[in-house]
Amino acid sequence: MSDLGSVTLGTNQQVPVTFAPADASGNPVAGVVIAASGFDASLLSVAVAADNLSAMISANGPVGGPSTVTFSGTNADGSAVPDTATVAVTVAAAGAVTLGAKLGTVQNKP
Repeated sequence: MSDLGSVTLGTNQQVPVTFAPADASGNPVAGVVIAASGFDASLLSVAVAADNLSAMISANGPVGGPSTVTFSGTNADGSAVPDTATVAVTVAAAGAVTLGAKLGTVQNKP
């Protein structure tokens, strides 16, 4: 298993993941289909690219986590790739974009 570590995303952020499937000698292997599983879909969405060489993890909304995304692969012959990759993702509040300031009513000093 490959542990990709952890990442914190703001509610308006995303992070890419790239894949380079290889055989035991390190030679590239084509035709591996990547799948993502195990994550909380209320916090995250994961889109694997059509070429199966990358994926995008996006924050969906509510603050929370960590939620672990597990990536697995299937070879062209249908056999499972023995290695998986995991990443723990936490969704945090994005930075402020407004102060939300309001002017109060004029008052006499005490």
